[in-house]
Amino acid sequence: MLYSPTGFVGATMKFVATVPMFLVPAGLLHLPIFTQRASKAFNRVLTILVAGTLAVLVRIAVTSLVNYYWAVPLFLGIPSSVLLERFFGGSVLAFVAYVASMNLLQGIVDVVVPWFLAFKVRLAEYFGTW
Repeated sequence: MLYSPTGFVGATMKFVATVPMFLVPAGLLHLPIFTQRASKAFNRVLTILVAGTLAVLVRIAVTSLVNYYWAVPLFLGIPSSVLLERFFGGSVLAFVAYVASMNLLQGIVDVVVPWFLAFKVRLAEYFGTW
């Protein structure tokens, strides 16, 4: 946060984007379809695909809203409506698509890399998981 060109706003947005990547899978563990309440439930590819997809969708929705109403006005110092007109032809959908494209890529990385390290490299066996 101290050396980043985006400072507090960028660090806060990274935190906001990462929270759904933890909360959605953790929340899913409390559904009756899961008999065990441990991360080992996500060892199956289908399970992590569903949980990861839901987490990324929530991430996109949250980051779109927070970017539009908080980060853009604070970081750029202009109202979001001005940004929409100037860069996105006044289209909220174009703005959401832009935010979604960045968060989709980062969300995939946030799901695949830890899953691979935990279950394919088997770090979860040595260090335990939540």
